[in-house]
Amino acid sequence: MATHSEKKRKRKGFSSLKMFRSHGTIIIAIIRSIFDWIVDTIFGFIYNDTQKKQLPPLDEPFLMTSAVSIADKIRKKQLSSEKVVISFIERIKQVNPFLNCVVDECFEKAIQDAKEVDNFLNTTTLSYEGLKTNKPFLGVPFTSKESTASKGMIIPNYKIRCF
Repeated sequence: MATHSEKKRKRKGFSSLKMFRSHGTIIIAIIRSIFDWIVDTIFGFIYNDTQKKQLPPLDEPFLMTSAVSIADKIRKKQLSSEKVVISFIERIKQVNPFLNCVVDECFEKAIQDAKEVDNFLNTTTLSYEGLKTNKPFLGVPFTSKESTASKGMIIPNYKIRCF
């Protein structure tokens, strides 16, 4: 059977272990903060973030609205599909030098398709509800990743692995 003094020593050892864990956590946090500061300083010199680039302001306010809202305005003929597509193309040309996100483009084809959509809307016998049900995003431009195969677009040569 353990004596009272042995129990006291065991408890004392346990409390010092707890204290080491809490102090160890603090020390690790301080080391991590110093390391982060050093890395940020080094990469700050490498990439020179002093001149922050700012995207140009929007020319058309509808560029901030949702695709559903734009599609609704196109169906109601408040906006033409051609104007929407041209505005988005202009915005892509403005921001792509900053973001470098558009790999391949088919702007001429998009404008041609938008004109066809406008002609279709002017000559169609479908009602507003029919268009909303059957062609919900008619006339709304979109972009897709380069890994999505599209007719006439670049398809990267990726090797697909199954895990």
